[in-house]
This record gives sequence, structure tokens and C-alpha cells, in this order.
Amino acid sequence: LQRKIKKAGKNDFLLTPPFTYHLERAKRKTVGFIVDERGVTVRAPSWVSVSEIEKMLQTKEDWIQKKL
Repeated sequence: LQRKIKKAGKNDFLLTPPFTYHLERAKRKTVGFIVDERGVTVRAPSWVSVSEIEKMLQTKEDWIQKKL
């Protein structure tokens, strides 16, 4: 499935459908996903592109939906 991204805030992105996520660039080697009462936070190194992060989110979409 192809998903379009809409920028909601400086570091907030909306996958259509069905959820928004907050992107935090961090000094780390891997991409991490945090799902809590505030929503989805993605922590990623600066060398990982937003399109790659979105691909990862799509593969994790079922897990994220269960956690939300």
C-alpha cells in the first residue's frame, strides 16, 4: 500500500490513514518506535530518510494499531 505523508508540525507527520507520528532525530544506530498514550514516536538517526521510516512504519502498522 502506498501512503501519502502530510506534515502536521515541525516533527509531526501524518500517515493517511490512520495515525500521526512524531519524529525525533537521535544519535543512535537503529530506528526505534515508541507507542504510548501520546501516540507514536519514532526515534531515528539522521542518516535514515523519512521515506525509509515510512516503509518501516507500514511494516509495523498492525502492531502499532494494536498498541494505540
